[in-house]
Amino acid sequence: MMFREIQIIRFNCGGKYIKMKKKLFLGAAIALVVVLIGGSYMVFFKEIKAVGTFKLEKYNDTIYHYENYFPLEKKSEALGFIDSAKTAKNKAEMVWIEIYGKSIKRQKPYQVFFDETNEVWLITGSFPMPERLFKSFKGGVAHILIQKSDGKVLAIWHDK
Repeated sequence: MMFREIQIIRFNCGGKYIKMKKKLFLGAAIALVVVLIGGSYMVFFKEIKAVGTFKLEKYNDTIYHYENYFPLEKKSEALGFIDSAKTAKNKAEMVWIEIYGKSIKRQKPYQVFFDETNEVWLITGSFPMPERLFKSFKGGVAHILIQKSDGKVLAIWHDK
């Protein structure tokens, strides 16, 4: 009789252990899903807030080469004073849409750089979502150089 009672006690304890193990596994799985979703959001959907720096001198050849390349009316017009990175992104997107069409919006989030010495904004696109996830990086992204003071577009180009 004693042997049978010990077996029943072991079986009951084992059942609690298995239930506890299942709960722990389920909790860990939920935590992993939350971390993966949060990480994906941070990597792919979060707007890049930081404004980087660059030196305009590195782009002098680009400015010279593209000075008359695009027959764009907006290029010769001033886009107006550009006081923030957000304004720079909006103006760049407006010009890019005129040249490349609305598909340029797939290159979000845009990256913004500022040259404090020459007061010029450099805005670049990012590789579209499908290319970041599943394909190798082919092609390129849009770039634009805009003066802060009056919004004059100094150069526009798209990598190949």
